[in-house]
Amino acid sequence: MPFKKRGLTMFRDWEPDVQFNRDIDRILVTTSRGDTFVAATGPEADDGTTFVVDKQFMPQNLAELPHQLMRVRPLPLEWDASAFPWEIFLHDGEMTDYGPFLLTEAVGIGWQCTMSAHFTITYIDPVRVDEIDPTQLSKVVRGLQFGIFNVDELAIYDQAIRF
Repeated sequence: MPFKKRGLTMFRDWEPDVQFNRDIDRILVTTSRGDTFVAATGPEADDGTTFVVDKQFMPQNLAELPHQLMRVRPLPLEWDASAFPWEIFLHDGEMTDYGPFLLTEAVGIGWQCTMSAHFTITYIDPVRVDEIDPTQLSKVVRGLQFGIFNVDELAIYDQAIRF
């Protein structure tokens, strides 16, 4: 055989099978920088092929994103972005010799922040929540450069009116 698979690890290679359980099935993601974090499938309306950083095991530098939004720019109504649903979406990005760089985007009600990753995924391992050892997870994912926050003030006002 003149060609062989390079063994690149990508999110697009993973999809739930018939035994998949959204509540307990996760994937461990290890980066080329040696960091490991937990990903879950995206929002329930999704078909199960979109992945997000699992909030239960979220690294500290990612968990602080909604709070950074409040420090970066003034928001209407003293908006607390962390009090409303938000996710960090994970996608395969630009291809390199070692695999795709990771594309990440944090999205919440009335805001979003794109991040560029300066690492590739080296390994993805399916696990159950009860198999995850938190001491093996990274507290900080290195190699992420946070972009600017885009704010939709109309969405913020609309959400505030509902409560």
